[in-house]
Amino acid sequence: MDIEYFENNSFTYGKINNCLNKKEIKSLREIFNWLYPNLKSPEKTGSATDDDGKYKKKNLAYFLNETIPVHPLTQQLEQKYFKSIQKTNSQVRQDSVFYAALSTNWSGVLMSYYNKDDDGYKPHTDCSIITCIMWFDLFKKNFTGGDLYLPQIGVTIPPIHNTGVIIPGHMIHEVKPINIIDKNNSLGGRLAISIFCGHGSGGQ
Repeated sequence: MDIEYFENNSFTYGKINNCLNKKEIKSLREIFNWLYPNLKSPEKTGSATDDDGKYKKKNLAYFLNETIPVHPLTQQLEQKYFKSIQKTNSQVRQDSVFYAALSTNWSGVLMSYYNKDDDGYKPHTDCSIITCIMWFDLFKKNFTGGDLYLPQIGVTIPPIHNTGVIIPGHMIHEVKPINIIDKNNSLGGRLAISIFCGHGSGGQ
């Protein structure tokens, strides 16, 4: 998991390459196949809401920390994530929010799956200190769109397999709507793994 940080309009964000190795991606596919029938709707996975209380996201999801038993890959993901932050924090200032990730006392790993036309996530912030989002094509890609947009800095990042981003939780971000290519195929949608970390009793 290789992180490279960028500065843009007083905001710092990171791009991630080589998120998982082949063995870890195989384990992730096994987790997806196991959880797919039980993925949850937005109200059960901590969705942001608008002023009218409507959920901002349209997808299915599951917190991997809540599986019984918890799959070993979940802990491996968190360990790999925090090691990578520690290794690459020399790229940012010591007062950067990214340093705060190393002293947080909770974290969560969320699998999100977008597999219907217009699935997306309207502009929102997270209740985390740091948010990491990674994308994986576990099956033949069956969608277009789904870019991550960071409106405060005007940056658009496509969901390329085995890459990701790391951003401050207070940074506004948006998942642009997707379009499914083969409507008869429920696999190959936009799969994201998000890791949140913060201070306090929890992040959901």
